[in-house]
Amino acid sequence: MTVKTLIEKNDNDMREEIQARFDAALEDGKDELDVYSEMLETGIDIKMVRKYLGDDAADHMKDFCKEHGLI
Repeated sequence: MTVKTLIEKNDNDMREEIQARFDAALEDGKDELDVYSEMLETGIDIKMVRKYLGDDAADHMKDFCKEHGLI
């Protein structure tokens, strides 16, 4: 697996990048564990999700990641 590191260019780009990952996962029926694992590997953490997508998305990610040993 190739790991890409994201560089925060601006808020709109990061918001779009994170939202696109969630949208693609839903569209492709991707496993939630895989989605969050890949996000964490590329540097998209709970703090970033909270900043760009809000508390609900971040709280869900945090709970899921804790329950599944990702954090």
